[in-house]
Amino acid sequence: MSELYDCHTHIGIELGHYLTGSFPYCQHFTDLCRDLDAAAIEKVVVFPMVTHFGMELDALRDGKVVPTMVPWSRYPYEFENAHFLAEIYDLFADLAHRAVPLVMIDPSRQTRPQLQNIASLAERYPIAGLKMQGTMIQSFVSDLPKSGFLDLAAERDWPVLIHTSVHPDDPWSQVTDILDVAEVWPQLRFNVAHTLRFDAPLLERLAGLPNAWFDVSAFCIHCDLAVQESPVVAAPERRFATDYADCGRALRDFAEAWPDRLLWGSDAPYYSYVAPYVDAEGNVITFDLRSSMARETAALRALSPAMIERVAGDNPRAWLTGK
Repeated sequence: MSELYDCHTHIGIELGHYLTGSFPYCQHFTDLCRDLDAAAIEKVVVFPMVTHFGMELDALRDGKVVPTMVPWSRYPYEFENAHFLAEIYDLFADLAHRAVPLVMIDPSRQTRPQLQNIASLAERYPIAGLKMQGTMIQSFVSDLPKSGFLDLAAERDWPVLIHTSVHPDDPWSQVTDILDVAEVWPQLRFNVAHTLRFDAPLLERLAGLPNAWFDVSAFCIHCDLAVQESPVVAAPERRFATDYADCGRALRDFAEAWPDRLLWGSDAPYYSYVAPYVDAEGNVITFDLRSSMARETAALRALSPAMIERVAGDNPRAWLTGK
C-alpha cells in the first residue's frame, strides 16, 4: 500500500475558541504527527487555524467579527501563515517531509497584501495550496473569483480546499456557491469539505465536475449531528441515505457511492467540537460533539484495503497533483 493521506487538519491557535472557552483551541505539528503515527497515516494536508490577529479580540470574545490592525498583523493571515510555515519547516524540520501545507486566505478583505505575502513566503518555504474557511471570519466564497487567489492557484498549479455549509444562517460558505466557482474554474482542483454536509443532490452535482472532490473531515461528529437532526447537516429530504448511527457503515456507503471523489480527512483537532453558537434569532445553542482520531480512523479502517488505498491514497494524490 502506498502512502496514505489525511486531507484536512489544522495546527496553531484558534483564537475564537480560546477566548470563548470552547474546545479544541490549539494543536502543534509534532502532536498532529504523533496522532497520525498511531493511525498509520504518513502524509498530512495541514493549514493554520481560522481566526487571526487581524481581528478585534474583544469582539471575537463576544462571537463577533471586527477587522482591526496591529503592526505585526496588518492584513488577514500575515502572522499566521508565516508562523505556520516556520513551525513546520524550521521548528520541526525532521517532520516536514510529511506535510502538505496550505496557506489560509480571506478573499473579502485586503487581498493584494495577502497575495504579496503568499508569494514572498513561497520563495522561502514549499507551499502546496490554498485553504478558505469563510464562516468564522465572515468572508464570502463568492468573492473568490475576483480576489486574485484563484489566478495565483492556477499560475502555481495549487489545489484549493474550501470549508462548506448548508445552514440557512450561513451566507459565506454555501456549497452551491462553491460549486458555482468550481464550475467556472475548470483548470483548478477543488476539495469541497465536510462531505458537503451530507447533501445528496449537491454531492451528485459535484460528481459531475471533473475538477472537484470532497473530504469527509470530522465525519463521525457529522454523523452524530445527522442522528440529532441538526440543521448543520442537510435536511432529511436531501440527506444521503445511510445509517448515521454507525459511522463506519456510513463511510462505506459514501465511498461506494462516490469512490473516485471521496478524500479521507480527520479535521484534527476538530474531530471534536464543543462551542456555543448564536442562531439568527439570538438563541444560544451549545454544541457538545466529542470524538477522537481513533474513532475517525476506525471508520476509515472499516473500508476494504482497496477502498482505503483509493480514498486515502489515489484520490488525494489526484486532487493535490492532478495525477
